[in-house]
Amino acid sequence: MRRTQCRLWRILWTTAVMLTFLAAGCLLGTASAAEETPVVRIGFPVQPGISYLDENGRYAGYLVDYLDQLEMFTDWEIEFVQVEGDLDTQLSTLMYMLRDGEIDIMGTMNRNAQLEEMFLYPGYGYGTTYTVLAVQSDDFRWLEEDFSHWNDIRVATYPGYKDRMAQFTYYADVYGFSFVTVECDTYQEMIDAVRSGRADAMIQADLSVTDGFRVIGRFSPTPYYFALAPGETELLRQLDGAMRSLNRSQPNLQNELYDRYFRHASPFQISQEHRDFLASLGTLQVLFFDGNAPYQYIRNGKLQGFAVQYMENFAKITGLQYEAVVADSFEEAMEMISRGEVDVVACLATNSALSSQGGMRFSIPFFNSFSVTACSNSQPHEHPADIAFQANTEATLDQIRRTDSLGAQLDYYSLFCYLRKAVVYDNNHRLDQPEELFLCVRCDGCCA
Repeated sequence: MRRTQCRLWRILWTTAVMLTFLAAGCLLGTASAAEETPVVRIGFPVQPGISYLDENGRYAGYLVDYLDQLEMFTDWEIEFVQVEGDLDTQLSTLMYMLRDGEIDIMGTMNRNAQLEEMFLYPGYGYGTTYTVLAVQSDDFRWLEEDFSHWNDIRVATYPGYKDRMAQFTYYADVYGFSFVTVECDTYQEMIDAVRSGRADAMIQADLSVTDGFRVIGRFSPTPYYFALAPGETELLRQLDGAMRSLNRSQPNLQNELYDRYFRHASPFQISQEHRDFLASLGTLQVLFFDGNAPYQYIRNGKLQGFAVQYMENFAKITGLQYEAVVADSFEEAMEMISRGEVDVVACLATNSALSSQGGMRFSIPFFNSFSVTACSNSQPHEHPADIAFQANTEATLDQIRRTDSLGAQLDYYSLFCYLRKAVVYDNNHRLDQPEELFLCVRCDGCCA
């Protein structure tokens, strides 16, 4: 069983607030209120991820979210311009409209010497595109960036992807895996080759990955830009200044938007070999703790919390079979483990009493937190050096209030969940006077 447990565990907006920019934005808004708001016409080709209409007919996508943030540093009124036709026709039509000044800005544009003779470009890109290697979504032989298991992968390509294949060849050489090329005559034949099993993967552009496929490798990053109509020098100056301010105030914005719209990977990527292994384990007993909201707790007789949801999602995607068992304390959990009643502990802090239990193995953390010391404020006191971390926040807080004990280490987020959100409690354990408790010491970090 120990070898099985070890193998199982191997399977298992930050926004910077800049007051100077906010103040400047308020001043600019006041100063320009008496002036007419300029209307900026932006081309809007309909394409997944980048710019599209959502189920309610509203403008959505990377472009829209980026412009929503950019508008904080401009006095523009944005007007999106759409045209008819398939994507290629839309792009071609909008490019001509940009050249002729019928629209002011076009997004997701390449930049080279020839295009710079036709259009104006700001000094900053607003996103990055990659060439990617994609496989069918349900083909579990290939995992993202699992280069050591990619040898002899069969990669479909066609003549239009000659440059991308050269990039992929370099990528394969850098990461040390071999591949076999499956030559196709057209883009559609390349897709069909993978779907029929003649090839394992194909080269794609990340902004337009074919439905039913997922990305396992990204390479050759290329920035993309806004392009402006010829002669729009004043608008270019405004755009440059706004993008400079946005980059300083939200330096992670582009990464956040890319992850939101173009990283469609499952949170649990697992090979077929590991799926078979999980199936061979039968039904596992997974331990949760009560009184540890928002992670895990019982309410109205039902086990709830995001650790519970996490395990449910893991099981659904990987095929793991399990039954939940619940403990009220670490002491009870240790007894259950010693009797062989527990295979996996679903949500465990690294500084808990169970962390030193013989044979215990930790997965990578799925949530990072830290512990604090909670104690009674009824009389002066000092904390013992060996104050223990407790699993059941609700019961521990109730005990501290009733006994004036010297306190306990508790998870930071769970503690404040009970102090501030009384709706989580059941009627038998509600804290009547939470103001009697206060935080004394910030202790070592832990991963819940």
